[in-house]
Amino acid sequence: MDAAHIDGPSSMPKVTARSPFLIDAALIVLIAAISIAGLTRGQLDMITVSPWTGFGTVLMETGPAAIKVWTFWAVSAAIIAGLLLRARPALGPLDAAIGGLAGVWIFAYVGGNLLGPIGLLRFWTVWALLAVGAYRLWQSPPKLEWPPLSPGQRLVLLTCTFALPTLVILQLGSPVPPFMDIFATPAAAQRIITFGRYLPFSNDPYGYWDASSQLPGLELFYALLGIGSATSLGLLADTGAIVPMTVLFILGTYRLGKALAGDLVGGMATLFLFATILFRVMPFGHGRSTAFVLVAIGLAFFFDEERDRLRLTIAGLALATAVASHAIIGALGMATAATTVLLWIVSGEIVSALAAIGLLAGATIVALPTLLIGLKIVVPYPVLPAIQLVGIAVVWWSARWLEGRPMRDRSFWLAWLFALWAAYILLRHPSPFFPKNHPGRFPLLLYGAGVGLLFMVGLDFVRMLRARRAGAPRPPRPQVGAITMAIVVGIIVESVAERVWLSFPDPSAQTAIHDLVDKVDYWYPFVFTLPTAYLAAWLSTNVSRRATLMAVLLILFIPWRDHIDPNQPKGSNA
Repeated sequence: MDAAHIDGPSSMPKVTARSPFLIDAALIVLIAAISIAGLTRGQLDMITVSPWTGFGTVLMETGPAAIKVWTFWAVSAAIIAGLLLRARPALGPLDAAIGGLAGVWIFAYVGGNLLGPIGLLRFWTVWALLAVGAYRLWQSPPKLEWPPLSPGQRLVLLTCTFALPTLVILQLGSPVPPFMDIFATPAAAQRIITFGRYLPFSNDPYGYWDASSQLPGLELFYALLGIGSATSLGLLADTGAIVPMTVLFILGTYRLGKALAGDLVGGMATLFLFATILFRVMPFGHGRSTAFVLVAIGLAFFFDEERDRLRLTIAGLALATAVASHAIIGALGMATAATTVLLWIVSGEIVSALAAIGLLAGATIVALPTLLIGLKIVVPYPVLPAIQLVGIAVVWWSARWLEGRPMRDRSFWLAWLFALWAAYILLRHPSPFFPKNHPGRFPLLLYGAGVGLLFMVGLDFVRMLRARRAGAPRPPRPQVGAITMAIVVGIIVESVAERVWLSFPDPSAQTAIHDLVDKVDYWYPFVFTLPTAYLAAWLSTNVSRRATLMAVLLILFIPWRDHIDPNQPKGSNA
């Protein structure tokens, strides 16, 4: 394989009576039938004997809320996406759409701190801003060109086809978030919706968690969805976002995989999300799961090889809002970017590294209000929005500095060493690594990621030898360092926290430190999808596309673990 980014042909198949498309569809239906037949009696009863009494009554509340929330988010995202595409036609419709959907969330965090304390975060304000944006688009609409679907994008559609039907039912059946640990966030959003005012240092009406557990980025986002859609209940604004939040998560994961290793890897990564717990916990609406949406988008645009200033700006603001939506998950994303930049410094790419450090520093400044709120360091208005505006300026200036600068990674040997060490930890998992039994809960992703890392290093080495023998420049290669550092960051944080948390005399400090272990428990499965997807994409390209895809679907959806070891923890189906 000569190309680093594993991509296949992009032409759409013609549908005929003996079309490969129909053959694939028949095989997928067969796998679905085998999966259902493999369910235990208790699992089957949960599907077929679930009580539907009262669903119609619930639907009278959740249905209109869903329509309003989806419409508001879609209209807002379309206007932002149009403005982005007008400013940067090369952005493309997909990246513009992702930027538009994430831009609504980013605006909620930044605009909420600017308009909320003075009582201007209201329906008429939001729609007045949208009207201005729509008018600008009407004056000079962007030119839309829709390229044919790539192989990876077709896998994205397949992932959505599998994931969304049940999530639609779950959303429409959930007048409240389907998990009791979430009510603090919609309660904080409800206070903003009810009074039209956001008080950053006094916005915890639920009163269950301390200030450090508040999620201002997510609270403001749910409040904006409620205000903009005229949904009076924060709970319904929260659950109304379940389906579009999941769609954006799938798109962000695809875009991250594409940026790091190619289109087909991005598509495969979305399928392997089924082997994580994130599709299960995303509907809870808590920051520990929803922050992954912004982390995926932020890292995707940060590592994108085109080095476009608009993508880089979105990356910085998305990572900052991720920190504001959940400090630990957002910080893991920031740490992944920062440690990869250290590899750039070793490569001698000092200018690019300094620009990237500036961008991450600006993102940290934008996220700074979250730290002040968590530490109860009260400052008067407009200090918080002023801080954020400074951070946005630093992000934009750093993005302009980084734009167009190639990142020639000459520290491949260091990335290889980290990758080999991480692969050893994943495949051998010596004590005290993985205290939460990831080998038992996520065997497909754990071992798939370990083998995938070995494949990356081996293929990278072969490509280097071929290029040297031919006297040719090195071909494009996957970003082994970035993928590896995402895993290494989790390993280091978890192992250190597990060792030191009992050494703190304060019980609150013990809980806070050990919480790092709990949140890395979410982080691992997500980042494991990337090297696992690389392995699957290589097999698809070099062995058989159909056989690889069907094997992946069989492993993901056949409930084989319930029969091999019914007592195994059910962290995932695979």
